Amino acid sequence: MTLVEFFDKDAAENICSSLTKVPERVILIGDKKIAAKHAKRYEAVLRARGFAVEFLFRPVNKNHLPTIVDALLEIISTYDDCVFDLTGGEDLYLVAMGVVFEKQRTQEKQEKQKKQNIQMHRFNISNNTITDVDQDGQTILTEEAPNLTVEEIIRIYGGKIVCEGEARNATKHWDMNEDFKQDIQDMWDVCKYDPGLWNAQISFLAAVVRLAGETDDLKITVPMSCLKDMVCSKDGVFMPNSRVMKELSLYGLLESYACNDEVFSVTFKNLQVKRCLTVEGQALEMIVFLTALEAAEEDGTKIYNDVMNGVCIDWDGELGTEQNSVDTENEIDVIMMHGMVPVFVSCKNGAVDKNELYKLNAVATRFGGKYVKKVLIATSLDNSESADYFRQRAIDMNIHLVEGEKKNNVFTPFAELNKDAIDRVIRSLWSTSN
Repeated sequence: MTLVEFFDKDAAENICSSLTKVPERVILIGDKKIAAKHAKRYEAVLRARGFAVEFLFRPVNKNHLPTIVDALLEIISTYDDCVFDLTGGEDLYLVAMGVVFEKQRTQEKQEKQKKQNIQMHRFNISNNTITDVDQDGQTILTEEAPNLTVEEIIRIYGGKIVCEGEARNATKHWDMNEDFKQDIQDMWDVCKYDPGLWNAQISFLAAVVRLAGETDDLKITVPMSCLKDMVCSKDGVFMPNSRVMKELSLYGLLESYACNDEVFSVTFKNLQVKRCLTVEGQALEMIVFLTALEAAEEDGTKIYNDVMNGVCIDWDGELGTEQNSVDTENEIDVIMMHGMVPVFVSCKNGAVDKNELYKLNAVATRFGGKYVKKVLIATSLDNSESADYFRQRAIDMNIHLVEGEKKNNVFTPFAELNKDAIDRVIRSLWSTSN
């Protein structure tokens, strides 16, 4: 199959057909210099799936209809298995395709030739459906609709996910076993009753770990005098809150802790729990991540075909190897994929600055394209004038702000939602309107 793509700067529109039915070759019509740069990314994604696809290029003057028509006719005469994807591209490209289709049909009637099998289709990426444009009752979609992983969506838009071992600030891998899933739920149960107090205590535990040298040790003991100097210098809460620490112990997240005039000692359940209990906001991020992972339809079909959290993205896709090199990187709390629709989520379990909206908007637009859903989940916005400004700014930037759930005209803040309610909120994020 020869797949003809009218090149569009939105990468998802250029690759959706190749993911549906892998072609022998793809001909990209448009600016060769730009298209070639994109094609390398698409080749890498397809190659990682085990497919070798040849990408060819046909530069045309996008403002000159006869040139585009001639190029299409030449392609049809060269390849007898052409499938035209009309999902993206300039309007004049689509007009040219209509002209070519009519020319071929008229010629076939006049010369009584055998009909040439020119296939045309168009994807609706928002809901993973396909339209049979040539109306012959056939499309390339015969099985499941195409999908992308989080890693693939970042790659096709020119970035790279920085993984553990590649840099200090990297995307962490989680072992999502059943025991740890319960740990996440337990942490959220402790956190949600007072997110502000939770953040203060997590900040305190983070200071303990920093003072100990950030080792993988689960049992840590540090001098109280040094700890006090460190925490006070950061304007944190010095003494551990007995209620929070006791609940963490009751849930088994902390195996023990002790505090006296000389030392503070704590033993974490395991390294994954330790990681969660030393990063502010991690509890909210993890409950969103876990809920998205498990969200499913009644028949068991997963709502999101791929989910990652703490996703560190390198903007140019090339990690610096020289000693003084600097990479542009951003971290997104949670990214979910529903087919080819990416959902970029920022989780804010406490105070939130308007700059978070700009950060989310910039990264999501750059690496999610025009189909991306931008979501910010906030647990602690109040009714102040500044909070109302934040809400309006989110609307203006097409960011879906989640503060809770409204059901039967009753609003429940996110921190007070039960497990089923959180599931309803998370499973609907991909279908929110921009």
